[in-house]
Amino acid sequence: MDRRDFLKTSFKTCSLLASSSLLGNFLASNSAMADVTPGTNKVLLFIYLPGGFDGLNITEPDDADFRSLRPTLATDSNNLIDLDGYWKLNNICAPLKDIYDNGDLAIFPACGNPNGTRSHFTAQDFMRSGFSSISEHGWMNNSLHFNQSANPFRAVSLTGKLNRILKGPEFASNFTSVSRSPLKDLEDLEFSLLNNIYDGFDKSKNDFGSLIKKFGSSMFDTEQVMQSLLDLGEYQASPGSNYSNSRFASYLKTSANLIKNSSVELLYMDYPGGFDTHQNQNLTRNFSDIAESLKSFYVDLGDKMQDVTVIVGTEFGRTVIENSNKGTDHGAGGTWFVMSKNAKGGLYYNSRPSFARSDLFGRNALEIQTNYGDVVIEALDKHMGYQNLDRIFPGFNYQGVGIFGA
Repeated sequence: MDRRDFLKTSFKTCSLLASSSLLGNFLASNSAMADVTPGTNKVLLFIYLPGGFDGLNITEPDDADFRSLRPTLATDSNNLIDLDGYWKLNNICAPLKDIYDNGDLAIFPACGNPNGTRSHFTAQDFMRSGFSSISEHGWMNNSLHFNQSANPFRAVSLTGKLNRILKGPEFASNFTSVSRSPLKDLEDLEFSLLNNIYDGFDKSKNDFGSLIKKFGSSMFDTEQVMQSLLDLGEYQASPGSNYSNSRFASYLKTSANLIKNSSVELLYMDYPGGFDTHQNQNLTRNFSDIAESLKSFYVDLGDKMQDVTVIVGTEFGRTVIENSNKGTDHGAGGTWFVMSKNAKGGLYYNSRPSFARSDLFGRNALEIQTNYGDVVIEALDKHMGYQNLDRIFPGFNYQGVGIFGA
């Protein structure tokens, strides 16, 4: 090999290294994956609906004052499914009713963060970090950091980029589907160069070298997971599960594959569509997709849903009062869902809210009855069995909601 080819190869290899998608211990004998049994972990999947979705268009009250404030957006009573004689489920979410009837779906119709902000960016920062405070690291990453494990493949963001909720000192993977790893495209010399670079970090005694070693090993473990899933062939969902071709359905299908065939603990995804419906509000398409996809996921996992909890939430709800553009504006309380065979399904709210205009929160929104932080933290505590919750969420006064029992 002449000098030009050597430099070209070295530059290509270092570029791959810098991309942060290939760094790792490329010797299989050093991987911790061999000590992990796939598909045996408890799992938490958090699904974020961006933009502040209108929960009152999904779980609607049987209330004359409410309907008077939504002359065009209130759903016709013939298209509502009764839940408890007062709260109704929009018919576009009919696939979720079976899960609700099985006792595996909990609905929080007045859920949110009492901090009072109606700014998307501030509300999202609260939701992704500490709930009662905004921190540099996401709560999912802090959950890993304060609950160390020998499991080398613990968290995945299925969003196209690593979301803030998973940023922090612990490694988290990021991909949207199981596909061929770029490691397979390395030539022998490139592979050798990367290995030598890694060996240098491996022998390092400083903190930076240790960090590179840690993240490098995690990268390689991710590669091993990918390859093991590819070796299984195309993923076959369980009978009765009918995933559509939507992006959201594909994310859930990938999640099911990971849950059954890897050691993943935490999964995160954004719904690939917005809910900031200031005008011409129509949730039919998005929520039909959400309901049908969640039902397919639930059927696909079957009894494995005993080990899996899915939380679906948003930064805030929408205003009770319909605006002049046949839409809704940023509000307060909204609907959150929890789906699991390990949870107690049903409706969770303290009292029937008054929808008289003078009684509305801020004179236009639904008052929050459940802090979404309590919902998430209880899932981490009672379902995942994580410890050090006060360090993951400093300053948060955790009350619990009783969804996972005492």
